Amino acid sequence: MPLRFNKDHCIKARIVLLFLVLGICGISISGCQLNNEVETKENFIPKTGVETKENFIPKIEVEIREDFIPKTELLGYDNNIEPFSFVVISDPHASEPVREGYEKFGTARDKFRLCLEEINKMRKNDDPEFVLITGDIHLWAIKDLISDFDLPVHVIAGNHEKKEHRKELRDFFPDDFKKNGKESDYYSFLHNKVRFIGICDVASSEHVGHLSSETIRPFGQSEWLEAELKKEEKAKVVFGHVPPEPNGEDKNMWLSRNDSLFFNDLIERTRPTVMFFGHQHIPKKLKVSGCDTYVVRSSSWNFRDLPIGFLFVSFQKEGVLIKDILFK
Repeated sequence: MPLRFNKDHCIKARIVLLFLVLGICGISISGCQLNNEVETKENFIPKTGVETKENFIPKIEVEIREDFIPKTELLGYDNNIEPFSFVVISDPHASEPVREGYEKFGTARDKFRLCLEEINKMRKNDDPEFVLITGDIHLWAIKDLISDFDLPVHVIAGNHEKKEHRKELRDFFPDDFKKNGKESDYYSFLHNKVRFIGICDVASSEHVGHLSSETIRPFGQSEWLEAELKKEEKAKVVFGHVPPEPNGEDKNMWLSRNDSLFFNDLIERTRPTVMFFGHQHIPKKLKVSGCDTYVVRSSSWNFRDLPIGFLFVSFQKEGVLIKDILFK
């Protein structure tokens, strides 16, 4: 006689079958996948010590390399100088995006902000009094950061600064870009008896440097530079974008041959204290006609993936201290 199931039997059988299935799968009403412990992107809390995309903060290390130049080894110095310090930043390229090899630092604007934050930290002990920026700035991307920074900033154009960008520099820094009271792409200023001479030594969009060009205004920079270097101050600092070639040779990424020969001869005759340039994205220390010359590492990126950073410069009674600040 065949088995017969009424409606109640069927319902009971289904309930038993459901619990059997749940038991086999290891799922219960208090099970991990059916309660409030479900892990989602929104409420995920990583276990201690586990780094995730959501909670990862890159660790940035700061390394400092020091170089001291005794006053007896400097071409020109003032024994009566009042000690002071300043910072040199080069090639911020501030509008550029995240670059391969430097991802943890963010965009070029983020890296420039990192420099300003480190300078503020240094002020507790070293107290820099102003900042020099040696070209390829992309000012339009960091005007707000510079405006909010409470130290004076002095800049000079690089080959990335086209005609309209150079006007932007002159407008944003009206107290600097003047020659005899008129707008100029090159200028000088005095600080603690030291003359700082900012030269515009590159035409727009060109990697070989020049002291004269239709994109450098006004004409007559070479004569002006010679007059500035002959002024009465015993200590002088020259800063620009493209460095002079030490031997006056014809090479890319340096001042042109004739400009280098003129410049090097002028340095030998006028004996400034120290010079700072950028442009090459590789830090170097050179001797140009006997003058200590620094090609400053970029704060944005450097060839061979060398660390980014800036220079801290301290004029002291016994000489000049240079600190190379590296971010790693």
